[in-house]
Amino acid sequence: MLDALKKSGKERDTLVVFTGDHGYMLGQHGRFEKHCCFEPAIRSPLLIRYPAAVKPKQSTAALVEFIDIVPTVLDFCHVDKPEGVQGRSLAPLLRGTAKAHREQVFVEYSENEEAAVLTERWKLIYCTGKRKRQDGYKTGRPLPGRTVQLFDRDNDPDELTNLAKKPEHAKRVEEMAKLLAEHLKRTAREPQLLPKDGDVHALLEFCLQPRDVQPEKK
Repeated sequence: MLDALKKSGKERDTLVVFTGDHGYMLGQHGRFEKHCCFEPAIRSPLLIRYPAAVKPKQSTAALVEFIDIVPTVLDFCHVDKPEGVQGRSLAPLLRGTAKAHREQVFVEYSENEEAAVLTERWKLIYCTGKRKRQDGYKTGRPLPGRTVQLFDRDNDPDELTNLAKKPEHAKRVEEMAKLLAEHLKRTAREPQLLPKDGDVHALLEFCLQPRDVQPEKK
């Protein structure tokens, strides 16, 4: 495709976006699937090429989400972002006028009632541990109940040491759980049904329940 663009003379003024599916666990954490919030399962390729405005052969470790792609395309096309379109343009990052993009990103996998929030250094994974999975990956083990994991992404990139129960990280766990709850509340499909008591765990457990699948038959 790139060769064809070059031959056509439109290479410089064509925006090309390359993405792929997110990763797959290959034995990490004893898993062989991708239905979780561990790092190998959530990272995805994203390459953007636009010679007219983007310097070639550069990379960034900034936190981005795929919902940022549409606003980016609209921005380069000089089209206003319609109301309701989520995400924010990556153009400043691509042009080199910004080095950071998001303070945190969010991941959700409702089938397992699991979600995560991660910053440049920290990741919190929250799972209700109350749902019998219906996605073909039942473990055969008893449901564990609420599971909270905190990982130091700088010093533990393989996410092998859960720091969530360490007293020195209690405040961080609390703050990141609130961040995750606020995000799920803000993006809730049925906000009128949200718990009103302000309990973070109640809000998380309600929001993480899948609401677009049929209940398991008894």
